[in-house]
Amino acid sequence: MKMKGEGNKMNNPQIKNPKALLFSLCFVLMFSVMNGTMFNIAIPDIAEAFSLLPSEVSWVMTGYIMIYAVGALVYGKLTDTIALKTLITFGLIVFSLGSLIGFIAPNYGFVLMARVIQAIGGSMIPAIAFIAPIRYFPNERGKILGIISSVMAFASGIGPILGGVIGGFLSWQYLFLTSAFIIITLPF
Repeated sequence: MKMKGEGNKMNNPQIKNPKALLFSLCFVLMFSVMNGTMFNIAIPDIAEAFSLLPSEVSWVMTGYIMIYAVGALVYGKLTDTIALKTLITFGLIVFSLGSLIGFIAPNYGFVLMARVIQAIGGSMIPAIAFIAPIRYFPNERGKILGIISSVMAFASGIGPILGGVIGGFLSWQYLFLTSAFIIITLPF
C-alpha cells in the first residue's frame, strides 16, 4: 500500500543531499541510543529523590527498553505505508515532548510516563536508521550500515559517561533536558 503522491518513489527515491541525510540520521540515532544508556547512572539519584526501592526505580530503564524494542518493530512495519519524513517528524516531536515532561516531572509517575513517551518517539530512530540506507543508498548500503552501527556502539559507550557528567554537575532532571535537544534536527 503506497501513500498518496508517492508513486514509485518508495522503490527508488531520490534525495537532494544524501550526506546531510546520513549526518542527520547518525546525530539523531546517537541521541536516541545515549538516552537509553545515560539514565543508568542516574537510577540511584532518582530512587533517592522519590524514596524508591531498587525494584521500583528499575522501571525507569526497563519501561524504556521494553517500549523502545517493540516500537522499533512497529515503526519498521509502518515505513511500508507511511512516508519516512512523517514518521521522523512524529518520532522527534514525541521524543522531545517526553523529554520535557521528564524534566519538569513532579513525581515518579511522571518520570515513568516521560520515559515511556520518550521510548514511543525514540524507537522510530533505529527503525528509520536501518531502513534509510536500503532505500536511499542502495549502492553503498554496507558502508552506510557500518557507519550507523558504529554510531550506535559509540553512543552506547558515551551515554553513561555523559549521564554521569550531567548528573554529577547538574542533576538527573537535566538528562531529560539534554535529550530534548534532539528536536533541533527536525528541520533537517
